Amino acid sequence: NSVIRNNDTIANVKFTTDGDSYWPFLNALSVEVLAPEIQLVKTIKASADPNAADISGTSVTLGSELFYHITFQNIGTDNALNTEIIDLLPKNVDLLEANLILPNNPDTNLPIAYTYDPPVAGNLFRGELVFDIPDNMVEINDPEYRIILRVAVVSDCSQLRDVCTNNIVNQAYANYER
Repeated sequence: NSVIRNNDTIANVKFTTDGDSYWPFLNALSVEVLAPEIQLVKTIKASADPNAADISGTSVTLGSELFYHITFQNIGTDNALNTEIIDLLPKNVDLLEANLILPNNPDTNLPIAYTYDPPVAGNLFRGELVFDIPDNMVEINDPEYRIILRVAVVSDCSQLRDVCTNNIVNQAYANYER
């Protein structure tokens, strides 16, 4: 913008007229904020089918397989840069890494890149996935993309990493710049 630029904190306003008299009492401005906003939604389903019912809050048994669906889309007014999605897996599940379903980068037609740190004492027995989202997938008006993770609840009590809970709490979040 050529009148008020991004990050400006002051503006000089000058009132002029060709002969009318006026008494400035109130001045109001409308400013459009240009910023990316990544909408990140994570659901738990019994299958990889995007139309399957959300099973959040239901009971699971030892050895059950679950599918985490992570959808992301830039719903903001500016493109996002250097976006990464971090998913901290629950303590008592194991990622079935061979069954990851990743969206393809539209420019290269290759799946998005990711790293996986399996659950160990150093990360409090929570596996961590970091997905590197290409800038061209988080631009204004881009479609929604989906990542699908297949996980298995540990198969017997001796494998429980947190025996004091029967809840499988999962979280994912996104970091990005503008």
